[in-house]
Amino acid sequence: MAFRPQSNRSIATVARCIAALGACLVLLQACSSSDGAGSATTDPSALMPGDVPEITADVVELAPDDFAEPSGSDIDVYNTLIGMGDFSRLIALVDRAGLTNALTAENNVTFFAPTDAAFISLEAVIGEGVVDTFSVAELQDRLQYHLVQTGALNAVALASFDGRALEMANELPAAISVNSEGSVMINGATLTTENLPASNGFIHVIDAVLTPPARDTDPNENIPPPTDIDIATTLLQVSDYSILLNLIETGGLTDALQEDNNGEGWTLFAPSDTAFENGNQDVFSLDAPGAAQLVGLHLFSGRLASADIQPGELTMSQGVVDVIVTEDGFTVGGATIVGRDRVVGNGIIHFVDTPLTPAGL
Repeated sequence: MAFRPQSNRSIATVARCIAALGACLVLLQACSSSDGAGSATTDPSALMPGDVPEITADVVELAPDDFAEPSGSDIDVYNTLIGMGDFSRLIALVDRAGLTNALTAENNVTFFAPTDAAFISLEAVIGEGVVDTFSVAELQDRLQYHLVQTGALNAVALASFDGRALEMANELPAAISVNSEGSVMINGATLTTENLPASNGFIHVIDAVLTPPARDTDPNENIPPPTDIDIATTLLQVSDYSILLNLIETGGLTDALQEDNNGEGWTLFAPSDTAFENGNQDVFSLDAPGAAQLVGLHLFSGRLASADIQPGELTMSQGVVDVIVTEDGFTVGGATIVGRDRVVGNGIIHFVDTPLTPAGL
């Protein structure tokens, strides 16, 4: 069900607050460490969407003879992808990550380009909308894992690296292999179209989105640094949260979520539009008290980092929710945190995959 706001007041009200604050930083959310998919996999050619690879292959030391000069096009990589029409998701993420220049610069590159269908396959595993919760830093990291910046490598060169790995633009290795059908693979993705020429490199179309290997440090270190922007303004600047914003205004809570709760701050567990639409609650006909009650169930009075959330009952501003610890982590009110610990000016936001439900339901 598509969301149709009850009025334009919710967006307009918070937009006026943005104008009053001046130029604000765009805060994008990051996902937890492994996209919620399986554990690290040692055979990169067998990776499924969202799996975290464990790359043990030697990294190729590229030499000038490995590179080829692309010819036949005067259009750069970025605009070639736009013209092909099957990469709208990828282009939108490149734009959001601020990596357009990397794909339009004169220096030759090699770019492994996942199709829109590849992103659909990924989100079928990790959850629809999760990619939209990546921070700018994490988007940059993940997209750079699809890019070789040192030159243009054609499929012949790639096939010659069978059993070894390339160092990608984010300085992490990606394994190259040739499968039994003779197709070149990078980690678990197959090159479905090879050697698409651009004025500044080669594009290789792949059928899966690449996930970087695990790091020694928590990948969630890509969480953006604390910002002075308040909770309400932060939600406005993130795509896919219009339903929650509308509930906040309908319930008369916009002002409260722009203030610091008498110095205590707030913690908001924020479901996306997709999370609401996939839920069983009828949130579109709620009156002011009903909207305030629902938002209050997602709102904790005080700053509550994920490390401080304990199993048992958690008393929210309106109602109580259960915190359940499992081998895979924990749930709050039946919801899983997909983007944690966004420290903003007046509290903390945790992005969740479903609306919270009260304890006992």
